[in-house]
Amino acid sequence: MTQQSSDPPVELLLWDSQFFNFRVAHVTGTSLAPEQWEQILSWCQANNIRCLYYEADLSDFQSLSTASDAGFLAVDVRVVLERSITTATLQENISTLKDSQLIVRPAQPDELPALEEIAREIGEVSRFSLDPHFPRGASGEMYATWVRKINQSTHGVVLTSLFNDQAIGFIACEKQGSVGKIVLVGVRSAFRGHGMGIPLLRKALNWFSEQGCTVARVVTQGRNVTAQRMYQKAGFCTASVSLVYHRWFD
Repeated sequence: MTQQSSDPPVELLLWDSQFFNFRVAHVTGTSLAPEQWEQILSWCQANNIRCLYYEADLSDFQSLSTASDAGFLAVDVRVVLERSITTATLQENISTLKDSQLIVRPAQPDELPALEEIAREIGEVSRFSLDPHFPRGASGEMYATWVRKINQSTHGVVLTSLFNDQAIGFIACEKQGSVGKIVLVGVRSAFRGHGMGIPLLRKALNWFSEQGCTVARVVTQGRNVTAQRMYQKAGFCTASVSLVYHRWFD
């Protein structure tokens, strides 16, 4: 059904707008027909939007074609993975994961600066850093702020991994209804490639179980094959794959 011109499928993103200091919005649906784009374009122009996000299912060729014709810039491939959370499946899948001598527990206030620095590292390989229209270094600060906000949230937790009393990694989690969402995972560059993310993931799944979640969900980049393999070993299956776009307005 065609959207009415007074209610286009687009929404202003207040947090992103405040952080980047220009108005940011996103297309609320995954489909994009040419007539919808005309409504969205008018809305964006009337509301002084600088950047518009859009996420299209890779199997929706009509929407992909519309986005291309409308001048959207493809910036990332978004992979969503999910798994159920029950005591049985936790024991079945997690017991086979490689153990580590790390200590994993909720982050302490004095550890936040180190975790924010790790977040800046992973933020610099995000879709925001790949898009040259965003200010240089902004994506790293965005991820650091993200970790800090989740740590202060009443429905989230930041778990940190300690090696020789040094914080070398974190996993930031949120409870959204019955879904446990893994928001960010980061390991200090010197410790990557040694299975350091597995103990963090195990602790996150246990936290979701304690919170009464029935499903765990995580989003990663299509090019991050290492992360996808780790989640698959932990019982996650791919739920969807989409192409993420940015559309800029002068």
